[in-house]
Amino acid sequence: MDFKKILFKSSEIDVDKSLPDAVIFINKDCKIQWVNDIAADIFDTSKMHLMTSFIYDFTENAQNLISTALVKNKPIITKLSEKEIYFDMTVRSIDEGYVLDFREASDSNTSNVNSNDKDVEINHDKNESHKVD
Repeated sequence: MDFKKILFKSSEIDVDKSLPDAVIFINKDCKIQWVNDIAADIFDTSKMHLMTSFIYDFTENAQNLISTALVKNKPIITKLSEKEIYFDMTVRSIDEGYVLDFREASDSNTSNVNSNDKDVEINHDKNESHKVD
């Protein structure tokens, strides 16, 4: 599959260098199909390693977050596995699976996130979380 044609009408554009965010294409089973250079940087691994992995190997609660982002049609705060780094993850459905866009989390101190099937409010300044009623 030619992901450049999905993103751009001209295949002459270097997709890896032109997108400001980390972009990952996954299939419906969450297997990573394509990543740009920034994705490899933020996940601190090679593009080849990413493309032989599943998205849930790198983000906490990925499948539930993807579903929530699609339903709410807005970015969801997600945490990288094994790191204290948070990103706004935007999800778009395509025929082949999903396009995930990761952007550094906004400067707001509190964001809602769906974690382990519970709504959790995370205070990034104090690194605390509690259930939202």
